[in-house]
Amino acid sequence: VQEQNITISDSADSASSKIRLTGDNDITYHDGLNGDGSDGSSADNITAFVQADLQFEGSNFAIRVENGASDVDLDISGTITDDNGGARNFSKTLSGTLKLSATDNVYNILFIDDGTVQITNAGALGDNDISFGQATTDGVLEYVDGSGDTISNQVRIRQSDAADIGTG
Repeated sequence: VQEQNITISDSADSASSKIRLTGDNDITYHDGLNGDGSDGSSADNITAFVQADLQFEGSNFAIRVENGASDVDLDISGTITDDNGGARNFSKTLSGTLKLSATDNVYNILFIDDGTVQITNAGALGDNDISFGQATTDGVLEYVDGSGDTISNQVRIRQSDAADIGTG
């Protein structure tokens, strides 16, 4: 099993046990492997885990997750909040899969611009709207491991071809 490290400096807030991200609030996750074995790995079947609470400050924020061989590329189990009472927008971009499992995330609109966001409960979605897709990309929301929660967030489809509604 290969391990990937995410290093964050000068933003730890030991008083509240949160990782505070200020300024340009974008996080990009890429496993750093080639996927073809040329780097000594047999495959890019890696999931990165963030088990700390994250607080974004100063602007809207994005988490960019590149697609790897794993079913979930980045798994965030800590609570995601902002410094403005849930008024900042959260964008998920790139084609990878982000899993959110905290029950009390607080942010404004969740933009799923590309790739997949998996949730394990309704509280993982935050407390406002969900918006899917852009002109050339599709966003996917998957409800996994749920216990019958009802999702009451408003859904927005930003482009006429940005969503495929199905049942199953």
